[in-house]
Amino acid sequence: MTDEAFVTVAQVEDVPPGSVLAVQAGDEEIALANCASGFYAVQQHCLHLQGPLGEGRLEGCVLTCPWHGWQYDVRTGRCARTTSRWKTEKFESAYRAGVELIRAGEYFAAHEELEDAWRAAPPDERDFFQGLVHVAVAWYQAGRGRRIGTERQLEKAIRRLQPFAPAHRGVELDPLLAQLRELRSQGSLDLPAPIL
Repeated sequence: MTDEAFVTVAQVEDVPPGSVLAVQAGDEEIALANCASGFYAVQQHCLHLQGPLGEGRLEGCVLTCPWHGWQYDVRTGRCARTTSRWKTEKFESAYRAGVELIRAGEYFAAHEELEDAWRAAPPDERDFFQGLVHVAVAWYQAGRGRRIGTERQLEKAIRRLQPFAPAHRGVELDPLLAQLRELRSQGSLDLPAPIL
């Protein structure tokens, strides 16, 4: 491999030992980590909900996503799925709060509440709650200027919510699904408020 195959993304001093930095390498967004055994590059976005790994916490060679605690070994890129806490009694209130937070434009907070509801939901309703999580994250990603993350979340929301149409748990899904399909086809990051 020649030196031309490498792209400089940072200087050594930009990533002190025990830290991680989000960088751009051509078209790729990566998280550059400096752990005891050297420098490593992994994908910038968490497999879970596209959380920003470059803003995560590095302990040893384990990088933790700041959103939900999913962990990655930066030496291999492998993910060891982890989940955060849940209190069953919060199920209904988490659902209601999540929907209200979406309506209020508080997309990150909405996705947190809806994830709690999703974890505790009966198996036959989990896709519905996960679909709403994808709606919140799509709008959050759009607000951060993340086109690929937005498009992926729109697609996932459509796939998860479609089986519950025309309505479920007081949410009219047909207008929302039509909006999601239209936004996906437009490819814009300038999203109007979700029809929810």
